[in-house]
Amino acid sequence: MPNKYHAKPLRLDGRFFYSQAEADYYKYLLTMHNEHEVVCQPKVELLPGIAYKPDFLLLLGAPPHYVDVKGVETERFRVIKKLWSLFGPEQLLIIKRGGKMSPWVVVDRVGPGMYTYEPKAIPE
Repeated sequence: MPNKYHAKPLRLDGRFFYSQAEADYYKYLLTMHNEHEVVCQPKVELLPGIAYKPDFLLLLGAPPHYVDVKGVETERFRVIKKLWSLFGPEQLLIIKRGGKMSPWVVVDRVGPGMYTYEPKAIPE
């Protein structure tokens, strides 16, 4: 099924990536870390029956870091961010391509206790 944001799935080093950006970030990670410190697409259960697979889990110490590489943030992902902030095991870093000074930039951090729900008044 074609992606509406033109992301093209691909394989690199025998691993599947949903976009070129994910694959490029994986290559970037391997320039700094051992392969066994980078887990691709770990399954995280946020609620019974609701799981999410962030792009990477970095085992660089305590606590581990979950990372998602984003080009476009969809409505579905905004819901995932809210669920992650309530039920995620650790912080989730949202990474985007940077510029000349830094190839990758952390654009958001989501984690337990980092989201507060503010109910909106329903007009009568």
